[in-house]
Amino acid sequence: MAFTYEFTQESKELLQKFLECDSPSGCESEATHFFADTVKSCCDEMRRDAMGNVTAILNPGSDVRTMISAHADEVGLQITSVTAEGMLRFRPVGGIDPASLCGQQVRILSSRGGKIEGVVARNRALANFDQHGNATVKTSEMWIDTGGKNREEVLQQIEIGDWAVWGSETLFLSDNVIKAKALDNKVGLFILSEAMRSLARHRPAQGIYAVATVQEEIGLRGMAVVAQAIKPRTGLVVDMAHATDIPGGDAACSGELSLGKGVALTRNADNTPELASILRKTADRNGIPYQITVGRNPTGGTDASRLQLFGGDTMVADISVPCRHMHTPTECCDIRDIVSAIELLVSAILDPAK
Repeated sequence: MAFTYEFTQESKELLQKFLECDSPSGCESEATHFFADTVKSCCDEMRRDAMGNVTAILNPGSDVRTMISAHADEVGLQITSVTAEGMLRFRPVGGIDPASLCGQQVRILSSRGGKIEGVVARNRALANFDQHGNATVKTSEMWIDTGGKNREEVLQQIEIGDWAVWGSETLFLSDNVIKAKALDNKVGLFILSEAMRSLARHRPAQGIYAVATVQEEIGLRGMAVVAQAIKPRTGLVVDMAHATDIPGGDAACSGELSLGKGVALTRNADNTPELASILRKTADRNGIPYQITVGRNPTGGTDASRLQLFGGDTMVADISVPCRHMHTPTECCDIRDIVSAIELLVSAILDPAK
């Protein structure tokens, strides 16, 4: 019987809890701890390495190891200095378009404890406008305003080096389309946890290593460590893919990829052809909707490329959810694509089509 997944009210609440976790690259413990808490009751062993990667394992004694992974980090900001007026200077952590920053609400993860609200601002009077009325936007010209009176007052709550994330709320724009910050890649963590809970009920014979990786957004660093430690035979990387159903979408370069039409399967150098073929045949046999993309580049962009290099003989493939407005406070994806990703991930492990 084909595996099916129902997105219930409980599923919705769990997804929202993942999205509420703040985990900028280098400061992922809130998300990785929540992932561990979610799956600890259905795994045989839990591991955490020095970098912060968390691995939940079924059948750790098996010589046949399958890794399913999703990165736990999100793009964010890091505080670099505080002005005399109490404004926080910052640098981006991960790939952020400066144009998406100005005027946004952010949340600072204070190492002194708690979370501090702020807004990103710039001195518009100093903006350089071109002949069309467009201004250049640089992060070096912006700051975060937390309402503090001066440098001394602000430093009582915040330290240099503290991280910040978008402060935008999660909401459903329609019955199926959800808007939130950090869908990339809290959706992946949700898929990973739901797949792991389903696999635990079916108890496959091989060892299943579900890994929440860290520091993906700043160089795929966590995967480089955990891939060498596990050395899986097969690696399935769950992530988000850039949807092209927007004005000016780059479909000519990466192929058409739309919300609501199914999980995205990638054909590029990072995806082992034999494993990619198994995923497609499995989806076809089980009636799971999917779309083919070539990705934004011939190689790179997800943990798959790092796993391929450091995993030795590992066969690798991406399983992705189409996402609009990536790396902004208003990322959007479709619940139906999340469901198809869960169904394909579990089906490919329990009953792969050869």
